[in-house]
Amino acid sequence: MKKPLSLLLVLSLACSGVGPEPDGPAAPVSGLCQDGMEAAEAWQGEYPGPVVHVMEAARLPARAEPCGVIEGECMVPAGLYHPWTSGALGFATVRPILKYRVTRDYTDDAEVSFSEGDTVEVTVYHGEGFCGMRINGQSESGYCPGVYEEDVFTLLNPEDERRPETQLFKVRCADGGDSWIEVGAALTAPGVEEGVIVGHGEVAPHGTPSGM
Repeated sequence: MKKPLSLLLVLSLACSGVGPEPDGPAAPVSGLCQDGMEAAEAWQGEYPGPVVHVMEAARLPARAEPCGVIEGECMVPAGLYHPWTSGALGFATVRPILKYRVTRDYTDDAEVSFSEGDTVEVTVYHGEGFCGMRINGQSESGYCPGVYEEDVFTLLNPEDERRPETQLFKVRCADGGDSWIEVGAALTAPGVEEGVIVGHGEVAPHGTPSGM
């Protein structure tokens, strides 16, 4: 991942304590995974979107990890980036962790058992009503809380349902190294457009008529 000289200079000055006096409070430098947020190793849903079509190589802000800060730039090669293509090395969604308390003993249709008082943390939505979750800290996959028996689960942090999610994809940069790229930043860059989901498991370049 290529780091501009100006960024390296800023990092050097910050570490040494030397630099110009700020005009006001410095903007916080932080990653995407703030309190209560985690990175799931997937894009969510039955039809994950969008399709990122890099029509010509684009230099984009880059992170070393999905939860990390922007550390420089990556020259992203032209191509289609989506879980149904081979263009990317990985995918992630930074999302809030929704926490539930179990109100009574219950076994769902996927044969996942819950006991009264259990804490359930939903970490990712797979699709078709299935979620990845932690039950008292143990990883499990089953129906999302509330899909069937709504009275079994009490949401403990409803305010977090409104927190935005961020999608990223991992690429091998044309100028060296691997980096994570934020989808929103990519789609606002020159030479990058949104591709098309033609059908389940099939995507196509920007401008292709949609099959859905």
